[in-house]
Amino acid sequence: METIQASEVHTLTAAQRVAAYAANLKFEDLTDLTVTRARQVVLDTLGTALGGYPTRLGRLAVEYAATMQPGDEATLIADGRRSTVEGAAWANAVMAKHLGMDDSHRVCG
Repeated sequence: METIQASEVHTLTAAQRVAAYAANLKFEDLTDLTVTRARQVVLDTLGTALGGYPTRLGRLAVEYAATMQPGDEATLIADGRRSTVEGAAWANAVMAKHLGMDDSHRVCG
């Protein structure tokens, strides 16, 4: 990955600056609090997706991704079947969002 020099920053869009920051970020650069919060919100999202799985919409999303977007690139949460990256991302997001509990972790806000 090519590093962007400070003199080039003024010509970049905001999205390009964020992308450059993320591309150059190393785990060692993160504070302990940042790592802890990231773990909490990932677990919160996984828990919410697991809660959305047994719902009618969750099951339909998983079934659609597994049968209409077959692949071996990514896993469908809770079900374990495989799908394309796009199919799994969509179905997993449906499950995570369906109950409306995403981003509701008390500590993380």
